[in-house]
This record gives sequence, C-alpha cells and structure tokens, in this order.
Amino acid sequence: MSSIRQFAASNTGNVFAAAEFEQLVHLCDLSSMQLLRTLKTTLDFGGNRLAISEDGTVLAVGAYYTHGIALYRTADNIEVWRRKDIKEVQQVSFCGDGTRVFCCTERKSCQVLNTARGTAFTALSQVKGIWESPFQPVRFLEQTRGYALTTLESPIARIERISFAVLGASFSESSICISEAGGPVRCFDTADGREIWRFEPAKGTHFLHVAFCRESASFVGVSWPYERGGKLLLQQFDRNSGVPKVITHVGPAIEMEFCLNGSRLISNDGSTLDVMNGRIVGKLQFPEVTSPQNRSDHCA
Repeated sequence: MSSIRQFAASNTGNVFAAAEFEQLVHLCDLSSMQLLRTLKTTLDFGGNRLAISEDGTVLAVGAYYTHGIALYRTADNIEVWRRKDIKEVQQVSFCGDGTRVFCCTERKSCQVLNTARGTAFTALSQVKGIWESPFQPVRFLEQTRGYALTTLESPIARIERISFAVLGASFSESSICISEAGGPVRCFDTADGREIWRFEPAKGTHFLHVAFCRESASFVGVSWPYERGGKLLLQQFDRNSGVPKVITHVGPAIEMEFCLNGSRLISNDGSTLDVMNGRIVGKLQFPEVTSPQNRSDHCA
C-alpha cells in the first residue's frame, strides 16, 4: 500500500510534492515521471498543510502543535525560516507570484507571510481558507460566516455558504468553481460574484476536488458517494450548464491532486491520468508504507 497521504502541486510547475503521513516529503518531476529526492520536514497530517511554489524551489509545511510553519529549499532540504509562534496550522498555500505564503489556522485567522523571510505582511481575521487566482488579482476567502470574492485590496461580492466546509476551489480566467462538503458545485463570475451555474450531486455524493483544465477550457472534478461508498469518478462540467459527464473511474485512491494546468490527475498509487480522456499516461513509484522506526531510512 502506498505511504502517500498528502499532495501539493503548483498551477503550472513540473515539480510535485507527495508527502507521507508525517515528516517525509517526496519531490517528483512530472515531465520525466521520476522521484527527485526526499525531504525530512516537520509536516504533520491533517488539513492542507503542504504547499510548493510555482517554480518548485521552496516548500512550505505546517504543523498543528509545536512546530508552526516552516519553509524549506527543495534543492538541499535547508530550512529557510520557521514561525513556531503560529499554532494550529490548517491550510498553507502560496500566492500567485510566490512572494507570499498564506497560513490559515484553527483560530480562524490567516497570516500572510513574506516568503523570503517569514515575516508577516498582515493577518486576515475570520479567514479559514484562501485561494488566489493565477489569472487575475482576485481571491476567494472561506470565512466563518460565509464566503467572499475580493481583489487584493477591496471586496467584490459575498457568496452564500451552503455547507460547513469548502472541499475545493479553482479559478478560470473569469470565474471560480467551488465544491462544498455534502453540497453543490457552483461557478461564479469573478467580476461581480454572479452565479453562472450550479450542479447538485445525488444525495450522499459530493466532489472532493475541482480544477480548471486549460486544455479543455472547462472545470473538472472528482466525485465520491461518501454515504454508501463506491467509485470515485473523474468528471467534466459543461461550461454553460454545469452538468457533468463522466470521463473515467479514478480507482481506489485515498489522495489525489490535479496538476499541470488541470490536465493531469495524480493519485496516491502513482497513477497519472490525462484529464481529457481518462487514460493512464504515467506511473510514479511512491514508497510503500513502512513502520515508524524505519521511516528515516527513506530520507535522502
């Protein structure tokens, strides 16, 4: 069984991060489908505590209790900085140009940190999740009492919260697609927050991940019948109506991630799917599960 339990990919970059339950993060090259090296970090399991920069040169990892958030150079595993004072880290991500790291915590605040030094630019109160568009200066904020679309300086629109949590969010050039736990998938215009379409999955089913595939100019997602269990399906949403069509059965994956402009989907068994046709186009050889005392043997 694969040891991989967390993934992180940039929007366009070829370097992909695949992490074990804790500490060990394996860097992969998506062009050659090879494992590059393994980093030993203070990452722990839970939330979305792993992020890689667009150019693949730095990795941000979070921890819930004592270690806070840290930044590592991917080339040599050197720790660049650490913020132990930031506790209960739940979500870590990079801004579009890589100059800032977003660090959202259990206490519903998000620290915006300088990537080079770890110093704080600002704190966004009552923000538990943040996604930034790679196409325009627009952000989607998951807040304690709803959602918001904003520019970097001012609000655009409020968006109604339907469920208790966002499962996935992804931007196109002019819209954003949002999937909620036990709820619908909705698409909104980023200019004014107008709802473009909404898809209501069957009862007991939701979409775990969504992404924008530039090649097809459409949103895609992975659905899961969480109440009864069953097949995970890669689906493509119609650009106008939002009605999805099934591309393929993903397989018995535990974790998965879209990458390369939404054109590929990687699962934790190493399978890499072409999102356009559902075919397996590569296979990464991830480490197998090992006992805790042997974990250090995998460090490069």
